[in-house]
This record gives sequence, structure tokens and C-alpha cells, in this order.
Amino acid sequence: MLVLEGYDLIVYGSVVPALLAQADWSLSLEQVGFLGSVAIVGMMAGALLAGALTDRIGRKQVAVLSVCTFSVAMLMCSVAPTVTVFAVARFVVGLGAGCLMPTTVALILEYSPSHRRNINSALAFAGVGTGGALSGLIALAFVPEGEFRPMFLVGGSPALLLVPALVRWMPESAAHLLASGRPADARAVLEHHGVRGRFVQDLFDTQESEPRDGADNVRDRKQITSLMRLLVQRSPRSRA
Repeated sequence: MLVLEGYDLIVYGSVVPALLAQADWSLSLEQVGFLGSVAIVGMMAGALLAGALTDRIGRKQVAVLSVCTFSVAMLMCSVAPTVTVFAVARFVVGLGAGCLMPTTVALILEYSPSHRRNINSALAFAGVGTGGALSGLIALAFVPEGEFRPMFLVGGSPALLLVPALVRWMPESAAHLLASGRPADARAVLEHHGVRGRFVQDLFDTQESEPRDGADNVRDRKQITSLMRLLVQRSPRSRA
């Protein structure tokens, strides 16, 4: 996912010569600089929005919606008839990218064993740079011909394969499932990822057996805190 995000963000720098050569748009250097900055503004807005969205609908749903958002916006860039439409689409690209990055990192930290947490995070962030490098390589084929639209088409198209894969295989946050009153789903996700043991059994037995007075009561908050502590502290031994 972050490879695609890196491509979609960094591709703009590769197409600047083609944008300046676009005769019907007649862009100045100042306008080109503005178009480059709108995605960064969108990223800031997306990062601020991500926290509220994940609390409401879950990290998996936010990740899927983020990929859909910036992929559709990339396709809009590829067919944008005017500079204004292109600028709006680039802002939306940044919005989706800003939501995706913190959401993805949170899921990686939640499900990575302690001995793999740092390296998994590093590999995820390396995907951004890899995507940027790919945009430069692909630009060698299109930009010398004065074409910028195929570059954005390439960035938006992989979502056709990526989104179904995310829906099928990406796990939801166990803490979100527990907070949403779905302890059975949370337990299934944890067991699928090898988190077992007496602590997990006791935690979910309590959650399922006691009557619920609402997701915000003290008991639920303590159980969610206990679950997050388990996920953060678990080591290879906790998978046994």
C-alpha cells in the first residue's frame, strides 16, 4: 500500500517538465509550485482526519477507503480537463495518503511481534521511497514525449487489484473490534495471528459473559487497555 502511496505522492516531481510543456494550460513556475503543494496540504488534513475515522469505523475500513480515495483521484488527474480539476484531484490524493500512512503504521505495530516491530515499520516506510523511485523510472518512458497523463493512470490503476486484496486479507484492529462490542471477532483475529494464552481466554470470557452497559463504561476501557498491552508487549513466546 505504501509503495502505491509513495508513487502517487512523488510522481508529481517527475511530470513537472511535461506540465510546463502543456500548451493549453500555459502554467507558470508559480502555478506549478502551487500544484505541487496542494497534495501536502491534503496530507495534513488526512492525517488529522485519520484518528477520528479509525475510532468510528475501524483501521481496516479507513485503509481501504484511503486507497480508494487517492487511486480515484489519480485517475482524475489523468483525465483532468483543466488546471483547477487537476489541483482538486491532487489535494484528494494527499487526503487519502495522509489517512493511509498513520493507519497502516498503527496496524503494523499492533500485529507485529516485539522482535519484528521496528523492522516491519522500517520496511513499510521504505515502501514510500520505493514507490517514488518507481515513478522516476516510469517517467523515463513518458515524460520525454511530453505526456503526463499516463503517469497518473499508472498510479491509479493498481487499486483494481489492491482493494479486493485488502478487503479479503487485511485484519481489522482487535482493539477496535473489542471496543465495538465484537469480542468474538476480536478473539478470532488474534488467534489467526497467533496471539493465544490464558490471558486472552480470561479477557474474552469476561467480555462475553458480563452484560454490557455501553462501549464507554469503565470495564470495557480496562479490557481494551489490557488487550493493547498484550499486543504491544507480546514476544515470540506469547504465540505459543
